[in-house]
Amino acid sequence: MRTILYPPTAPWEWMRQRPHHLLARAARSGYRVLWVEDQPKPGRPAVREAEPNLLVVNDAAALPGLIQGELGVYISSPLSLVQLPGLTTAARCLVFDYIDRFPQWEPHVERALRTAQVVLASSDELWRRALASRRDAHLVPNGVEYRRFSEPAPEPFDLSLVPRPVAMYTGAVGDWVDSELLLALAEALPEVSFVVVGPHLNASFLDRFPWPANLWCLGHRPYEEIPGYLQAGSVLLLPFPRGDAISEATNPCKLWEYLATGRPVVATPIPEVRSLGELGVVRLARDADSFVAAVQAALAGDDRVEQRRAVARDNDWDRRWEVVRQPLEEAWSA
Repeated sequence: MRTILYPPTAPWEWMRQRPHHLLARAARSGYRVLWVEDQPKPGRPAVREAEPNLLVVNDAAALPGLIQGELGVYISSPLSLVQLPGLTTAARCLVFDYIDRFPQWEPHVERALRTAQVVLASSDELWRRALASRRDAHLVPNGVEYRRFSEPAPEPFDLSLVPRPVAMYTGAVGDWVDSELLLALAEALPEVSFVVVGPHLNASFLDRFPWPANLWCLGHRPYEEIPGYLQAGSVLLLPFPRGDAISEATNPCKLWEYLATGRPVVATPIPEVRSLGELGVVRLARDADSFVAAVQAALAGDDRVEQRRAVARDNDWDRRWEVVRQPLEEAWSA
């Protein structure tokens, strides 16, 4: 038995992100996965089984009795090495998954790159940065649970109240989202309902309330409901600011989820999206005016449904896990 520990970084029951998908597949492959909650939740059991072989740990004091066999540690934040310095000595195998370029992480990235036995990177930009220190770093872009997002899902009740057509963004509204662009689009296209499904992490966006009457901010929704929202959208949006360090280095999970639905996608031309623009499965827009035109063109008609789904199908999380699994097992056996 081998145990993979994911130290306190993110809650299990929130937005489903890359670590959720990869570690769920590690558990299905026979690893014992311990997901430690970032903040203990009152009233929850100390340990609960979220999936077979995947235990969500609400009380870190329970950890010693849960580890079976050799211990491996998977980190997606280099801050884990600072906050929990004993990880590197306790682990038989340390995996650093370089998934974002947050400013607060940057001073600690180099240490994580040099310490880990396995280094993964989620975008070409992060991979090239990792290669400067680790020639054995692996490029593993994000992916999608293709069947979940491509198979018909019920339309959520709150969305049924929103006038059509609907232009939608799903995910957290953080600094990596061009909220000014969202507001400009809503004002320029009053006949379109702009829907945001996700938590608000950007204070400046909240400060702009009241929003235009056709901007609907529905807040966070469970991952299992997201396919129903996306499939009811007329066009799906990726309004990331150009030139922003976080945006330039991201490979958005939502991109692949969007494509799996077959719905038209309009995005700013961040590096990880440009090739899809060249393929014609994503419409690229450089500024507010071109974004408005692209949304209008998508609403007027689109025949690339199957091409988008085919691209998403080739980027399923099951395939991603197989790429990760090989270097992980090699490092553990070294």
